[in-house]
Amino acid sequence: MHQSNEAIQSLAESFAERFYLQSAIDGLSKANKSKKLLENVIYLHMYLYVFKHISFYMLNGFVSDAAAQELIANKDQAIKNFLPFLNTAVDGLGLLMIPEIWAPIARDYVAFNGQSDFDDIKAAGTFFDPTKGATQVGQRIARM
Repeated sequence: MHQSNEAIQSLAESFAERFYLQSAIDGLSKANKSKKLLENVIYLHMYLYVFKHISFYMLNGFVSDAAAQELIANKDQAIKNFLPFLNTAVDGLGLLMIPEIWAPIARDYVAFNGQSDFDDIKAAGTFFDPTKGATQVGQRIARM
């Protein structure tokens, strides 16, 4: 029973990935301003999918040992290449920008962690600006 369930789950995941990729490529062909963002999202998603299942591809002879080593070595660079598009991708989700419903990590987490009353969520201040970095005021230094 467990083996057949595993096969069904694998089939469902394969179908979902094919459906996602086909829909993403259709959307990419229709995109104007967001074409570069979509290209990077699709690339990173598929890169990480192959990375996750690299053992399957190697066992079945789809990927050579050298190609697998290169894929593993370049994973961090693939993620770094997506970073310039990260804020645009998050903004595209259409999340409400109300500070009270966001976790302190999305705001100034250093100031939040530097206080003694962790129920005071307003201590985290406004939304975190990744171009400026976090403040160092009140930062606790771990003592060992």
